[in-house]
Amino acid sequence: MNLNLGSACVAVESDSARVAQLIATCFADLGESAAEPHSRFDAIRGDDGTLTLEERGTILASRDCASSMLRTLQSRLNVVHIEQSGCPVTIHGSGVVIGGAGLVMAAPAGMGKTSLVADLLDRCQGYLGDEAIGVDADGACLRGFPKPLSVKPGLFDRRPGLGAVASPDPFGGPEQVSLVPASAIATGAIPLWHAAPGLVVILDRVASDEHVASSPTMRTMTPPEGVQRLSESVFGLGACPADAILALARLSTRCAFVEFTYADSSSAADLLADTAAWPRVRPGIAPPLLCSIARRSGNAWRRPVADACAVEFGGETLFFDPARRWLVRGAAISAAVWRLAGVMSPPDLIAALVSEGWSEDLVSQSLADLVEIGLLS
Repeated sequence: MNLNLGSACVAVESDSARVAQLIATCFADLGESAAEPHSRFDAIRGDDGTLTLEERGTILASRDCASSMLRTLQSRLNVVHIEQSGCPVTIHGSGVVIGGAGLVMAAPAGMGKTSLVADLLDRCQGYLGDEAIGVDADGACLRGFPKPLSVKPGLFDRRPGLGAVASPDPFGGPEQVSLVPASAIATGAIPLWHAAPGLVVILDRVASDEHVASSPTMRTMTPPEGVQRLSESVFGLGACPADAILALARLSTRCAFVEFTYADSSSAADLLADTAAWPRVRPGIAPPLLCSIARRSGNAWRRPVADACAVEFGGETLFFDPARRWLVRGAAISAAVWRLAGVMSPPDLIAALVSEGWSEDLVSQSLADLVEIGLLS
């Protein structure tokens, strides 16, 4: 069969009818495509019962149960989708559509994204994905990848209903295959490939205490803070950081970013499903601006380090630190210092910015900070 990844088509074949049916069931939400396959995967059952997954003749995994083999296949499909999506940045998060707008929940593994999505599926109008949500360059569109939910064994124990719709593993291993299509959990969870942004949630799960009631809370972040926090849960930040940061910054001007603290996923889903509780984006935010760098060979005292970049918006500056591969927030004055540091000596730079109305102490401190954190060499 040719699976539709949205960004590409891949052929997935098996010499076992049972394996082929299992793949078709688990990846039902992706649907099939008539396009030319970008890649080919073969699931081969050996004489000893071992399941081997190959991509164009290269062995990716050899497993003794279907569940493990399918997880390997899904991981590889994630990579192909992200590489072919054309999005400058992809959020490591889950997404659904509620009230016509995309709700994205971003967090590292183990923070409860799948649990929340499972609780939201019967209250949403569409399912965007459980792993990779792309962001268009202008921040106006979220690109879905409605792959099956990756259900951990503990979640099957806590939610018996998930086990009831999961496929049994015909070759041993776990009682259920850990990949469950969203449409099997909730018939109204229509697989979607794109949506307008409505809310970006940075998940912060805390340990539950049965003796203390803990209600979920939302804290609205400023756009620069939100982008900095979200950048910790994205794919592709280092490939072209300027394009990635601009896309995230533009997204933050179209929908609110919130820090969401919760202990119980059921009560958390209740709050997230209520679009009236979603904060709205602050009006009047100027479009993000990539800070151009003035360069001159020869006697420049300090230079921006290679591959570093800066984006100015929301009254602050976001710098990409290529050594640590993360974002650093700075005041608006940092952008002005950044632009001139490559062509002026410190006294000339300070004098130039003071003549524009900046405080001498503020300029000097900003210059020292950029040098200290390693953004100016």
